[in-house]
Amino acid sequence: MSCHPERSEGSASVFAVVSALAFTFALAFLLLSFPKGICFSDLRSLSTSYNPTMRIGVLSDTHSLLRPEVLPLLAGSDHILHLGDVGDPEILGKLAAIAPVTAIRGNIDTEGPCAHLPETEVVTLAGLDFYLLHDVHQLDLDPAAASFAAVLYGHSHKPEIRRHKSVLYFNPGSCGPRRFQLPITCGQITIDSNGQIEAKILNLPI
Repeated sequence: MSCHPERSEGSASVFAVVSALAFTFALAFLLLSFPKGICFSDLRSLSTSYNPTMRIGVLSDTHSLLRPEVLPLLAGSDHILHLGDVGDPEILGKLAAIAPVTAIRGNIDTEGPCAHLPETEVVTLAGLDFYLLHDVHQLDLDPAAASFAAVLYGHSHKPEIRRHKSVLYFNPGSCGPRRFQLPITCGQITIDSNGQIEAKILNLPI
């Protein structure tokens, strides 16, 4: 009887051992090739968190009305800022389904969950500090001296973009009920990889 089948099984066993050793050496070489201090979780974090431009959705004065036209304008935001006069707290939940939300209270937020929102807030995004308050006329500090990159506010329902002492002052306007003949708007801030801030007004298609 031929003994070739026995040699085939032995060859298969040897091949399996050699393959396992080759895989082990390849894995060891791969691990040694990584810089010290980096692990797989770090690499996954780097691959998912690196974003050369941060996009921030900014809105204010919804007064319990979150128009459906607002949501597509906020899609793709890395963070959303609501600058007060929220009204219905469910609005914040709907925004949170798009991106993390930071919100402050406005002069109408006197009851319910929105009454517990802070009157002012400092939020750090892409390494820059933003000062949030509802009414810019109540600003009681020097943003430039405090090293704030921007002051964000609402209340007037009037969109505004200006700079003073290298600080961005930005009012996205109101995307809630229309006041007088003012436009219905929200805003967007982008921060590039060099820390440069750009703000723009987004007009709702209504």
